[in-house]
Amino acid sequence: MLEAFSSIASQNIWLPLTLIVAGTLCIGLKFIVATYTTTKRKTRSKRAYGKIVSYKKRINTDIADDYLPVIEFAFSDKSYTITSLYAQAEPVPPKFAKSGKVLVAFDPHNPEDADMDNPELRRQTALAQSILLFAGFTLLLIGSLGLYF
Repeated sequence: MLEAFSSIASQNIWLPLTLIVAGTLCIGLKFIVATYTTTKRKTRSKRAYGKIVSYKKRINTDIADDYLPVIEFAFSDKSYTITSLYAQAEPVPPKFAKSGKVLVAFDPHNPEDADMDNPELRRQTALAQSILLFAGFTLLLIGSLGLYF
């Protein structure tokens, strides 16, 4: 009995178990990101066109300064002004032209909770979720095979 226990203890099972835990964490992170983005998309369910009226300079100490577009949009006969979180590195040439038309996603119950609707960011988020899911299942598979063999 003691010999069987020592042979099991001498096997290196930590690497497969670590891979299984890492795979589980990747899959869990994918679902956390999916839940957050879905919740934001549901609360910011309304869309309206707005225009960029100016840029606000954001000073970064680690990297170069960047610029946040200030956007005006209207909803229910009331005008709102927001500062978008989609920054750009240089004011000239701007990624989004000043006085240019942009789509704004906002919460109809709280229109101040708004930002530019960014389809590119939605695609990048979906790609990141797919990568996390693939990596998670791959790590689970490799870890499981490592425990089996």
